[in-house]
Formats: sequence, structure tokens, C-alpha cells
Amino acid sequence: MLDARAAADPKFDLDSAIANTLWRDVRHYRVSITIGDTHNKVKARAGLFKGFDESAPGASVRRRADTIYLPAMRNWMASFAALVILKIKAIANV
Repeated sequence: MLDARAAADPKFDLDSAIANTLWRDVRHYRVSITIGDTHNKVKARAGLFKGFDESAPGASVRRRADTIYLPAMRNWMASFAALVILKIKAIANV
């Protein structure tokens, strides 16, 4: 049917028709954010996702928004990076 329509109307955009017909309701959206103390309350977390409904329209089952609370992420990451650097240096000297 789409080919027939495209043959009859040179302005008909076959790619857009396929995208709108097949993909519009298939797409799913996911946002995951690492948060610290400033966003570790329900209201503050909700603010992080303000406008998500408009940016990813459709049924709510198509959207997922997650947060993970890591209060001392920077300190942990710095310690982990220091260990990795030591390991790399040890391997390089072998």
C-alpha cells in the first residue's frame, strides 16, 4: 500500500510513513542518573525528570527513569582510580 501511495504521489515521504507507522509506539526511553545528597529526596528526584513526559510522549510503560544514590561517589572513585594506577604501574614494571 505504501509503495502504491508513493508511486501515485511524488511528495509522499515513504521513510516518514514507515517510521510513523512502525516505530512511533515501539520506541522506549530510559534515563538513569547517579545522584548525591542534594537530590536524595522524592521531590528533588522528580525535578530531575521534569519534562520527560513531553520529551518521550506516549504511554508511561514506554518510559523509565531511575536514580541511584551514591553519597560519596567522588571519594570512592578517587580511591578506586588510585588502586588502578598502582596496578597498571606494577604490571608495566614486570
